[in-house]
Amino acid sequence: MKLSDYVKVFTMNDGTHAYYHSLRMIPVYLNEHEHSELQASLTAGRPPSLPQSTLEALTECRILVDDEPELLEAVRKLVPEPYICMAYFILTEQCNLACKYCFLGNAGKKPRVTNYPMSKETAEKALMFFAEQTRKIPKYFGEEKTIIFYGGEALLNFETLRFTVDKCRELQARRLITRNLSFMMVTNGLLLSPEKIAFLRDNNVSVSISLDGADERANSSRIDRSGRTVYSRVLEALRLCISMGLNVSLSVTLTEESLDGMDALITLLQETGINSLCFNILQRTGDFFVRDEYYVRASRFLAEFYRRTKSLGIYEERFMRKLKAFANQRLYFADCGACSGNQIVITPDGQVGICQGCTEDRRYFVTDINHPEYDLRNDSTVREFVKRSPVFREECVKCEALGLCGGGCPVNAPETFCTHAKYTLQFLINELYSVMHKQAQ
Repeated sequence: MKLSDYVKVFTMNDGTHAYYHSLRMIPVYLNEHEHSELQASLTAGRPPSLPQSTLEALTECRILVDDEPELLEAVRKLVPEPYICMAYFILTEQCNLACKYCFLGNAGKKPRVTNYPMSKETAEKALMFFAEQTRKIPKYFGEEKTIIFYGGEALLNFETLRFTVDKCRELQARRLITRNLSFMMVTNGLLLSPEKIAFLRDNNVSVSISLDGADERANSSRIDRSGRTVYSRVLEALRLCISMGLNVSLSVTLTEESLDGMDALITLLQETGINSLCFNILQRTGDFFVRDEYYVRASRFLAEFYRRTKSLGIYEERFMRKLKAFANQRLYFADCGACSGNQIVITPDGQVGICQGCTEDRRYFVTDINHPEYDLRNDSTVREFVKRSPVFREECVKCEALGLCGGGCPVNAPETFCTHAKYTLQFLINELYSVMHKQAQ
């Protein structure tokens, strides 16, 4: 027998060794004596003299194997086929902020492709296009679908948002789109008003408000067109949403400054009662440079935030994706809807693409809303994005985080997410060992 090619050995603080198969995703912990014996037997080419239960665990988890030449191909066949279940409606490419790190280019003075909002007519056609895509595989029609109102700043075009929500009710009544449909809006919050909040609340539109942390310093990169910080105004809007009973979460971009503000952020969450958020890791662009050290710090921040908030009932999406994959030994193929072949993006001029981060240059836009018969499942660009999953990338297949990575952002330097995936994996292996050790005492 031999060690699987997909095994990595981690060392715990007390000298215990964790043998981990990147595709089986179940660590097996060996004490120092067992580890030494296993390594010696592998070198000598003899069977290891280990307890029967340990040997069974090592073989059942495919850590010790005779051969596994077809494993990766078998895993690749498990990657789901593309099916559109989520649509980003880019209500406008314009924004009332000029965040310094904006990956859509709103920090600069370059004009957007469109300088006009999505019209109601375009929204109706976009909705029909999306509804048609959801009917391509009848057995999935009743499963949950999501429409995300996005920008720019979505609230600059609230009337089209209102129209789209109302039109969806009509399509549901006609059974052209599933009743299992959810709405979400991403916003900086500055244009929220009691009237808009009431509509969003009454129509079950969940709202994710963008922040960079819980004080002015953390939000120093989030500025308006006059160069002024906006934190106090966003916080006021956030508190208004909560007071009116709107389902609100936070979208928190981790800047260098916000990495120092964990205490303040946790305090804000507890004071407001918000129990859901997602951290966004900065992306390198042509206009915005991010140091390598940042990705190490951000990875540590996410893990420590989980450690400190897990008993508070606070759910952070980015870390929990990997935790759930690890806990359930469930391969996590894609970290974004574009790479899973599940999403479309519709711009104000009716172009249809697959990545909401590429509206600035219209990369990966493949058709338009005037062709509802177009089957995106078979589009070559969609299928090429699915192949960007780490399980298809030769530079990734020997990585210890292969099974839970998801690949990060496939467009903006996906390798920058490697640090996050590897750090998170080691953290989870240590956390599991700590729990098991305590239970054994």
